[in-house]
Amino acid sequence: MLSSRTRAAQRVAIVLAVASGFAPPMASAVEFSWSGFATLGHSRSDAEFRYLRWIDEDGSFRNEAVAGLQLDAQLSPRWSATLQLRVTPAMDDDTRWDVEPSWGFLAWRPADG
Repeated sequence: MLSSRTRAAQRVAIVLAVASGFAPPMASAVEFSWSGFATLGHSRSDAEFRYLRWIDEDGSFRNEAVAGLQLDAQLSPRWSATLQLRVTPAMDDDTRWDVEPSWGFLAWRPADG
């Protein structure tokens, strides 16, 4: 049985394959731009036990921390694509961080205006 991520990746691949059949030939070079973001928060508990794996009396940045990178590609005047990757604490390991695609999309603009 395929995982939900594998099925989602297959769906994206199918959509991109179908969309590429409608794409006009590119007359100019692809333009890339990127941006990044990060959020840092501190959580602390007044309980005597750990809360949500990381939060205790001393506090932790791990529960609230996230960083990301977004890549934008202008494929032609009417076609563009965007992919966002996020870095977050791993849900199954207290010492590891996960890099995962957060979202991506392909856009078509039918006409200017």
